[in-house]
Amino acid sequence: MQDVAKHNTKPDCWMVIDNKVLDLTYYISHPGGDAYVPFCGTDATQAFNNKGGTGANHSQNAFTMLDSYVIGELGKPLPGNQNGTSGTGAGPPPPNTAGGNTTTPPPVPPVNITPPVIIPPTTTPATILTMEEVAKHNSANDCWMVIYGDVLNLTVFSSHPGGSTYVPFCGTDATAAFDTKGGRGNAHSSSAAADLSLYTIGQLGQPQNRTVNASNTSISGGRGDDDEWGEEDD
Repeated sequence: MQDVAKHNTKPDCWMVIDNKVLDLTYYISHPGGDAYVPFCGTDATQAFNNKGGTGANHSQNAFTMLDSYVIGELGKPLPGNQNGTSGTGAGPPPPNTAGGNTTTPPPVPPVNITPPVIIPPTTTPATILTMEEVAKHNSANDCWMVIYGDVLNLTVFSSHPGGSTYVPFCGTDATAAFDTKGGRGNAHSSSAAADLSLYTIGQLGQPQNRTVNASNTSISGGRGDDDEWGEEDD
């Protein structure tokens, strides 16, 4: 106890709890602040058991933490100090030994880190639907046309009741041809007009806003539409 009594300040704090010697010099996270400091250099068993005279008990977690600061037992040599004389405790290592016995770690100098270069994703600008652009798609295997100001992609249009009679209008404004069934004078049915939207990829003069493929088109016309199916190349 005489040896423990020499370590009786916050910067050099030993105490005895249940016959075990604790080195609390680097104990900086006490929930009660400095309430433990007056017991440095003493047998603090009773103070620990009643929270410094308040009558309350410490938590089970607090009891478990004691072992982290134990450096030996009262009346026995410190580990590694065979002659039994006082010496430095074997408690938790100090945050900073270069600056003396202190509980405050030195500030960490800032590290200059070059921020990563963020490359924005590249995006392909949408195609502006002009007549010049439509004119490039002028075959059955690559067929665009304009009807009522809408640009249609009919490349996958394989169920035209009139067969390939629409192909000569690929790459053109085919509004008049659609209204007259290629110049024959009679109009397409309402179901045929409704099907136009299935192949529309945008409006003339505007960016393309849709693509067309075989999986997202299904026309509604059928053999029941007599005006569609009854006049194939008479």
